[in-house]
Amino acid sequence: MFEEAYEDLLQEQASRLSHLRIERGNPSLRTIEERALKLFAQEKASLPIATQSAAFSGRYVGLDKLMWLVRCLMSWDVYGDDCSPPGHRDPSLDEWRIRWRQITTARPQRPQRRKPATAPTSDVPGYTSLHLDTGPPVHLIWLLDCSRWMYGDRAAQLNFAIREAIPALRAAAHDNFMTGLKVRAVAFGAGARWMIREPTHIDRLEWPDVTVDGSEYCEMGAAFRLVAGALKIPQIPRRSPKPVLALVSSTTPTDDWRSGLRELDDTPWGTESVRVAIPVGAGADRSVLQEFLKNPELQPLDANRPKQLAAAIRWAETEVEEDVW
Repeated sequence: MFEEAYEDLLQEQASRLSHLRIERGNPSLRTIEERALKLFAQEKASLPIATQSAAFSGRYVGLDKLMWLVRCLMSWDVYGDDCSPPGHRDPSLDEWRIRWRQITTARPQRPQRRKPATAPTSDVPGYTSLHLDTGPPVHLIWLLDCSRWMYGDRAAQLNFAIREAIPALRAAAHDNFMTGLKVRAVAFGAGARWMIREPTHIDRLEWPDVTVDGSEYCEMGAAFRLVAGALKIPQIPRRSPKPVLALVSSTTPTDDWRSGLRELDDTPWGTESVRVAIPVGAGADRSVLQEFLKNPELQPLDANRPKQLAAAIRWAETEVEEDVW
């Protein structure tokens, strides 16, 4: 009964947020994200698209992010013109704070974290025994281009960026200890193959570097078909959090990628997955990546330079933390 009340309150909040958004000109999620960064820079505001999607679709978000979202929407008037947003303590925000407290009070409680009586050990660097999985894990699957267009430093930059993201992913998994995080990876060029075949707990993950196969082929469709087999029930149980698919590509696919994408979409978890697309270099086919995203509100994340690639990988990490937990 309490869980139903919680869901009802979330849906009511989502409905009111959607109404406010439409009332203020129905700005896109990308526009809201960029506007919040400018309006609330001193508050170090962060409203990634994944967070907004969670709020508008009836999922729990923290108070700070909810307030930034509401204040940002109120920075347009009812004619869609710019106006000053309400201050942090403005009385017009009181109803949103009251509703958030009601939601938080009704939110099902997570079990207390406790250390096992006999702590397991591991010789894997970065492993900690304090993380207890008490629910189905989040599944993160990388789809990584290893064709000849990932030549030179691109593959090395990709490997470095993913390695740099792993500690943050571990921290996110530990902070959300009702679930774990398990990672798999597919490389595609001349065909597709599993780099990490078995779902591997983030605490035990040793990243196997992407290596360029030198092939003229970029068989992305083969990668989609391979991943489609991993998105079925019971491979990912029915009550699991949404899986995350992160696609990195540097060129135009050379196979029938659309039929592979349809096969992926037709799986039980295909259309439910959280998706991130990262083009590497000017030759990446952004239209293909856009179709993979399945959401006109989202855009591929630019990664033409090492710093951009690292930033894009960090954004993918944020997708895991914000949209599935």
